[in-house]
Amino acid sequence: MLPSVSQEIDTTVASTGPFAPGDVHELAETVDRVLPGARGHRWRVARIADLMAVESGWSDEDADRLREAALLHDVGRIAVPWVLLARDSALSPEELSSIREYPEIGAELLAQSLDEQQLSWVAAHLERWDGSGSPTGLAGREIPSGAQVIGIADTWDALTNPRPFRGARSPEDALAVIGRARGAEFAPGLVNLFFRVLPQLSPDLHRAMPVQTLA
Repeated sequence: MLPSVSQEIDTTVASTGPFAPGDVHELAETVDRVLPGARGHRWRVARIADLMAVESGWSDEDADRLREAALLHDVGRIAVPWVLLARDSALSPEELSSIREYPEIGAELLAQSLDEQQLSWVAAHLERWDGSGSPTGLAGREIPSGAQVIGIADTWDALTNPRPFRGARSPEDALAVIGRARGAEFAPGLVNLFFRVLPQLSPDLHRAMPVQTLA
């Protein structure tokens, strides 16, 4: 069996069942630290998710629950072979499929730490509006709203930070990618919401946005 995310993580951890609530953030921080190109990823995703929840009128309690789920959304990556995560070349369809199962694994590991709705947000954050996502191919409003928010925040951060197989995209390029995904990967209203909150992260992002994305 290939080693998982890091030798820092016990190779049997993925088969031990749900983690105790006190352990999951330490585990998530380890994944965040050792995953190639992902240092700080969970905190940035959680920040964007929190801004989107507040902007869309979620209660403080629900926004906090979304932020917690966002902080833990990548825990399932401990079950992904390290060699796949660190590869600097394209993956085969079979390898991509195995990687894309990690959200459900993460939800299983978090079963003692998050409530059922939060677990659905973690499990479905790679689903896409048009049904082309994973792991189960949910589409449209079948996708829990919190999962949609985490998904678009996750995509933005992945685009704008380097990975082993590519460099970081500029904010302008990343904005264009997400704009083109409106109605396909992401709900149109979700994209509009995302663009409204980005200037709260950096005023420069507002100047980088194409006029059509602000409608």
